[in-house]
Amino acid sequence: QGCGFVHGVLNTDNMSILGLTIDYGPFGFLERFDVNYTPNTTDVPGYRYTYKNQPQIFLWNLAQLGSALASADLIDVDKAQEILDSYGGALQAAYDAKMCKKYGLSSYPQEFSVNLMKLMSECKVDMTNTYRSLSEITRAQDADISEISKDSLPGLHAVLEEARVTGEQRAGWLAWVKEYQGLLRDDPLSAEDQAATQDATNPCYILRNHLCQEAIESAEGGDFGPTLELLDLLRRPYEEQEGKGRFKRVVPKEMDKPGVSQLSCSS
Repeated sequence: QGCGFVHGVLNTDNMSILGLTIDYGPFGFLERFDVNYTPNTTDVPGYRYTYKNQPQIFLWNLAQLGSALASADLIDVDKAQEILDSYGGALQAAYDAKMCKKYGLSSYPQEFSVNLMKLMSECKVDMTNTYRSLSEITRAQDADISEISKDSLPGLHAVLEEARVTGEQRAGWLAWVKEYQGLLRDDPLSAEDQAATQDATNPCYILRNHLCQEAIESAEGGDFGPTLELLDLLRRPYEEQEGKGRFKRVVPKEMDKPGVSQLSCSS
């Protein structure tokens, strides 16, 4: 959830007994932020496995595992229920800890975080590039920022430009940035430590489906260069790599369609 990964087919047989997702088919990362995103075309009618539904689906899968174990007398029913009842708290604690690092803060500001998600959803900005840009706000937490521009916050400016955010929407982003600066200044961590934590938590690069498609098409033609380049890039997803800016780009409109950004579960 913290990095926007959507499995797409979270059936019980696609989740190991260790709680890990397996059998990757039509997976994808959130690009233009939409909590109802599913990369699986066959999931569209019911939207069962969307980004926002994944936590609840995991619980349902665990319940089926508990039921099977209890039916085979391998676990006591009450004990199984006790374990399931602990899921929500364990997930929330892990998620809060992850989000603290993404924001570079000592405690998770839930309402503030939800407001960012609302902005991202309303403006359809890229999730990965938005979170990656937060550390530049951290480094500029003492600055008097009157507008989000190439000079003040170049990373966030690029995110908003790509999404063609309106002037009115930009005002909402600026208000959010100023509130964020206040939270950063009030936090006991130093600005240096805050930014370092963020840059080690918010990736520069993710496996975008259109990049996969380009690599696949080249490989099918006998050229494995793009595949090897992509593989090498993703070995160091948190490092800014020179000359690799194109790998940060959001899926082009002409490729944001079934067959690229969405696949069937038999793909």
